[in-house]
Amino acid sequence: MKALGKSPDKGREAAGVNFPSRLVQLAAFLPDLLLYNDHCSVQRTLPSVETFNGVLLCAEITGVLLYGGDILNFTGDGLLVLWKGSRSQLSNIITLVAEYSLRMQWWFEYTCSSMDLELQLKIGLSAGHVSQLIVGDEKCQYLLVTGQQVDDARLAQSLAETWEVILSPNCWELCKRDILEAKKIPGQKAVKLRYVKNLHQDYSCHCGKWISSLQKFSGILRRNASILSPNSEHEKALRRFVVGNILEKIDDNQPLKFFSELRPLTVVFVKLQFYESIKMPESCGSIQEATVHISGTIESSRGKILKISTFGKVQMAARMLMLYPGLIACDEVTYSKSGLPSRFFKKLPDEEMNDAVTSEVKYEYLGRKKNP
Repeated sequence: MKALGKSPDKGREAAGVNFPSRLVQLAAFLPDLLLYNDHCSVQRTLPSVETFNGVLLCAEITGVLLYGGDILNFTGDGLLVLWKGSRSQLSNIITLVAEYSLRMQWWFEYTCSSMDLELQLKIGLSAGHVSQLIVGDEKCQYLLVTGQQVDDARLAQSLAETWEVILSPNCWELCKRDILEAKKIPGQKAVKLRYVKNLHQDYSCHCGKWISSLQKFSGILRRNASILSPNSEHEKALRRFVVGNILEKIDDNQPLKFFSELRPLTVVFVKLQFYESIKMPESCGSIQEATVHISGTIESSRGKILKISTFGKVQMAARMLMLYPGLIACDEVTYSKSGLPSRFFKKLPDEEMNDAVTSEVKYEYLGRKKNP
């Protein structure tokens, strides 16, 4: 517990632990896209939108910081990573990300076979315009990326078989085809990456210098955010993007190993669907309105929005959302722990899930009004 009347610095001295500044601890939970954004200020007008060029990787993977990737979002066992750059840099970045993807595929396959692990790794790449959207209110704010390239990365990943890397049509169009060898996929414009050809000396030298510049301090620190200087205004802006229980641990100067938690939760997924013809300003306004409304509604019951994602949802609750559209569905544990009479629920028909086989019974919540 944090002692009253003591400064954070005195608390650190008493504990005999050298804690990084609060700004650095906040940065550990946020992507660089947010940390070094010009719009990261307390006075930001919401929703805030920025468009830039980049290469996106959608996969179930770790270790991307070694190659300069910025982890934007985790969703269950999915991962979305961004390499931001100018339009002229995209072809080189695609080559870098393709090389990294193949190396990670080899490493995962070798590790799984040697340790007898049943893991699957499927990677999809896309490149082009990406939009960054910040929504929320004066208390909490959320960063998400959206646009055609996010959808393309997700689609490319869904087309991949185990240990495959799929390039979206736009990624294949922008890449250096004299370096990347790919195979066409029947009925698709996306292609399967086979291998990266021997890189010519100039590119290898350039790529090596780029990666070396990212791996500072002999590989101990992978992010510039690790050495951020204390800045009260920057810290105040970033605090709005971190959930409350993490902020409490940071303010209490708790060691990083205590930040992970395991607690019973009730999780609700809400899916927003837009017409394909909708324009970016309209969709951003709708997401902002939904965010503020949902946050205000669940706040009275101590509910919080944990994540807003645009690139897939793979947890059990999200799978049920996809399997039973238009219904309020729940699992057997939620049904039994709700304390409500059985007449408020109806058993749902079994549906086979694409990436998970489960025999668990699922229910539709009918509501009190339908069953007085």
